[in-house]
Amino acid sequence: MQLVYNEVADDGFAGLLGDAGEGQFLISRAFEGVAAIAFGLGVIYGTDPDKQFDRFSGAGTLAGILAHKQNRSQPALATTLGIVQTETASLVRNGRIWVVTEEPIVVGDAVFVRHTTGGGGTQIGAFRNDADTATAQSVPEASWLKSGSTTGIALLQINLP
Repeated sequence: MQLVYNEVADDGFAGLLGDAGEGQFLISRAFEGVAAIAFGLGVIYGTDPDKQFDRFSGAGTLAGILAHKQNRSQPALATTLGIVQTETASLVRNGRIWVVTEEPIVVGDAVFVRHTTGGGGTQIGAFRNDADTATAQSVPEASWLKSGSTTGIALLQINLP
């Protein structure tokens, strides 16, 4: 019989929901971009904000984080395949989700999302703990729940208005 339960789960994979907690809020949109986009990345609204999302192309308003689609056969495929153009996917706006990170993360660090490639990283939409000389923007509505060092992922709590 198990008597001890972890408050935070073991490491997941990019785009995996951290839990099915109360207050989890996802929106469904179609991907407007041309090239595929990986799960666990921050995205912006597309040309039609009620129907589309896209990757950052400079600073912009974070629409949510691309959640992993459960119809994918292997979690390992999430980092290379993700979503293709016009495919519908869910964006996490409120809740816990495993996100792609560019550097080691420690609980309590600030949260930033990359909007432009730079010396600190090239994956648009990846998360980090600093602005990387103005190529990433602050996400004050988010906080780190579990550190990530060499895994390239960390657990994030987000609460977008």
